[in-house]
Amino acid sequence: MKKALNWTIRIFVGLLVFCLILIPFLFEKIDRTPYREMGYYKEMRAQLDTFQLDTIVENGAYFKAGWSRKNITPAYLPVMGGYGFRDKTTSIHDSVFVRAFVFDNGKNKAAFISVDLLIFPPVIEAQLRSLAKNMGYKAENLYLSATHTHHAPGGWAEGVAGKVLAGNYNEQYVKQVVDAIISAIKEAEGTMEEAETGLGLFDGTNFVKNRLNMPDSEVDPWVRVLRIRKKSGKEAALIVYSAHSNCLKMTYTCLSGDYPARMISQLEKAQKIEFAMYAAGMVGSHIPKQTKKDIENEPFVNDYGDSLAKLINKGLDSIELKPGNELCSAILDLPLREANLKISKDWRIKPWVFNGLFGASHPKIKILKINNIVFIGMPCDFSGELMKDFETLSKEKNIQLVITSFNGGYIGYVNVDKYYDEDKGEVRDMNWFGPYNQAYFTEIVQGILKKI
Repeated sequence: MKKALNWTIRIFVGLLVFCLILIPFLFEKIDRTPYREMGYYKEMRAQLDTFQLDTIVENGAYFKAGWSRKNITPAYLPVMGGYGFRDKTTSIHDSVFVRAFVFDNGKNKAAFISVDLLIFPPVIEAQLRSLAKNMGYKAENLYLSATHTHHAPGGWAEGVAGKVLAGNYNEQYVKQVVDAIISAIKEAEGTMEEAETGLGLFDGTNFVKNRLNMPDSEVDPWVRVLRIRKKSGKEAALIVYSAHSNCLKMTYTCLSGDYPARMISQLEKAQKIEFAMYAAGMVGSHIPKQTKKDIENEPFVNDYGDSLAKLINKGLDSIELKPGNELCSAILDLPLREANLKISKDWRIKPWVFNGLFGASHPKIKILKINNIVFIGMPCDFSGELMKDFETLSKEKNIQLVITSFNGGYIGYVNVDKYYDEDKGEVRDMNWFGPYNQAYFTEIVQGILKKI
């Protein structure tokens, strides 16, 4: 017994010494240098100073739109992406899709893509960008997003962190998704007709809440709907909303598109529109509102999706459709400070460790303008609490602003600066490139809007 105790003590002391030796190599204090004093800020300011959006419309230009969807449900039961390590799915509750809008005014064209996945994976973005170039789409012509369902297939992320986030990397599934996107774009191009567009905002306050539960935390309640009507009378809708697609809990084992899948099916079943797409909006800190009476998983998903579909269907006809042929897009590099992946309030793992786990990040910001409607795509879970920082300028510029998340890169959460030191998952575990992101991103978005 004494010998065993001695060995236990020796092992414990050895581990303690080992950890003490490693600490200086793996961990350090968080860098809180003000962002305006750092090189990445100067890089972004230089970009914004020269940024231009080609809004000139040539005489005789038209505006055409088309749409399509392709099934990306694998032929096997996959591991799901989201919530960390998970077992394989036990069944398929509903199929998952890639959906595509294509727009063309004779001078410029763009594709708006949304996938029924947790994020729009960077590896898929890279392969898509390469293949779409042969179809006449540059990187700035591809506007990307995802529904953010936590119950869709994984297998689309490489590296250690990718395995935790989405299971083992599956090259065949990545190819399946990329091929489906290319096919959807081509098919959508074949359906293009001259079209009118309009944007509507519907109050979804009853359906969303801020899960940070801070005394002064705010909510972006608006369901934003781009209505598109072709000359033939066929209609489609692009829905952007801030509630996380996580009505289904982590323990649910069926493959599913969560509430966006139900909402889309109900909208199309009502036959006011032929086609619907959902793109995750400013979902950082925002989740579906439910009470203790709500039943989890499938019944809640159905009720929630049905309620949103009813809200949208009721208001669709009120969205004024206008002719217009302005179409342009752009892309900006997004320089950042070194990663601050926190292990406590004041300590982080060293950036080289972060890069080893997650890979080097080369994020972008994407912009798509359709007449006076401006979409800005972020490479993160972007918080709806930041929207108030842009509303005044948007009104002054007569811009209808829509911000989406998951644009083909991923840098964690971008949230309100005053919460940075709170012990909350969104701002401690997932805010990888803070602090001061609210201030930094506010300058970026306002800089973009001023140039439009």
